[in-house]
Amino acid sequence: MNTKQYVISIGFFIFCILVTSCSPAVSTMPTATNIPSTETPISSPTTLPTPTAIPGSNNPITVGDFKFQITKAQVADTLPSIPGGAVKIEKGSLVMTANGWLPQGITSGDKLLTIITALQSDNYQSFTSTDLKITQEDSSKSAIAVLTQDTDKIVIWIYDVTPSSNSFLFVFPDGTSIDLTPLVKG
Repeated sequence: MNTKQYVISIGFFIFCILVTSCSPAVSTMPTATNIPSTETPISSPTTLPTPTAIPGSNNPITVGDFKFQITKAQVADTLPSIPGGAVKIEKGSLVMTANGWLPQGITSGDKLLTIITALQSDNYQSFTSTDLKITQEDSSKSAIAVLTQDTDKIVIWIYDVTPSSNSFLFVFPDGTSIDLTPLVKG
């Protein structure tokens, strides 16, 4: 063993002695169990209350940038008569049946919820392309057809609904909803 290796061996030996003799001091160092916590306790998440639906009425309603009036809401086997001039199909398609014009895919026994709105704000194109849903009982549906009558800014939303349904919410993408039940029953 040369001198250099001898010095390294002695140094290592002294190091081992120091570590062993310091071990009681190491055990008195704070551990995770005896360090006081500086964290703020996290409370369980709270559930936000479900927003109340805006009661449906024939009065002007404002939701976001849209100001409109619901002029009619009905559940029937056929489409209601539509006031004003020519109607344009924005979404879906209509077919002529013995009962009159119906959205394609509707069969006898199906019920249609038709909501006729008159837009009073200036964002007509944005309103006609908004995906407004209907919630009935535990399901949510998009319109099967959207019709427009440009001259009077009329937008007609058509949904196929469960015949036994008696409660409907007209739901906007931001979660705002309008309870159509009083209009449908009235």
